[in-house]
Amino acid sequence: MDLQEWWDPALRIARQRIQRQAWLRPLEEDLVNFALEKLHQLAQREEVRNPEGFLSVVIQRRIIDLALKRKAESDRLALLVDELNFQKVGSGRGEFRELARRQSLRGLSADIIADEELQLTRLRAAGSIAVMPDAESREILSDRFYADPPLSISDLARLHKKSPNVMSNFLAKVIGSHDEPGAVGPVSDVLRALQLRTAESYVRILLELDELSAITDPFAGAISHLEYAGSRSKEHRKIAVAAIARVRWLERHFPSNRGIGNKILRRMVTAGCIYVMEERDAHHDLHDPRGLADDLSVLTALFEVVREHSK
Repeated sequence: MDLQEWWDPALRIARQRIQRQAWLRPLEEDLVNFALEKLHQLAQREEVRNPEGFLSVVIQRRIIDLALKRKAESDRLALLVDELNFQKVGSGRGEFRELARRQSLRGLSADIIADEELQLTRLRAAGSIAVMPDAESREILSDRFYADPPLSISDLARLHKKSPNVMSNFLAKVIGSHDEPGAVGPVSDVLRALQLRTAESYVRILLELDELSAITDPFAGAISHLEYAGSRSKEHRKIAVAAIARVRWLERHFPSNRGIGNKILRRMVTAGCIYVMEERDAHHDLHDPRGLADDLSVLTALFEVVREHSK
């Protein structure tokens, strides 16, 4: 494959993605080079049927990853209801930001705890974007969380060629409102149940899921890896047996592909199985039993959310 012929399409895609995010403009060529390198790697393994679509996904995922690493204020990424609902409690964005700050840090006194909460909030935002089942929804949430300056509901609707009502209803359905949890609620539930390092590794896999999920059978792959890792010691074996039971339960109760909530759960479970197959995740699986303990924690958190949220 001649990568040079894809430079201009990649550059056009990158410019479309970053036109509303001034902080990314100096990284325009880096985004293009990154996407072309990924395209080259894929082309070495298999035929790329839709190079432009692949470049678009890679560039968008790279932007999300860069935004995750970028220092930002907690109120920019707080998973709250849309601004239309919060206009009821304040007359301007100042009141919205203050409410976001209070909710993000409610009940936290120690600086270190507040810092961990901020990191978790960023992970929740990145994970919520990555878990969406289609590119359009990922772009909307990316603009919702990361656009600089922040976009109002009307701006967001205009940008994505929707009415403010449709956009507000979409965000309420996905993010939630003060009355009802949203479809991405399980992402927060899982991340809150994990240690920060494990949560970071899980979100990294969510961000790369479209590339990694080419695996034929993630459940069989996870079980195979657990059986192999479980042979390292008696302690490994004990944790592996419990983890295998979780994988088999998740396979039996794998949500249907109907409805956005179930589609999100399917992506989360698939990412969990891929997490298990990664030797070098939060803790190396083969060095000591802790290496499988984080895998079990991810599977247990997924077990809880599937049991509660699947329909």
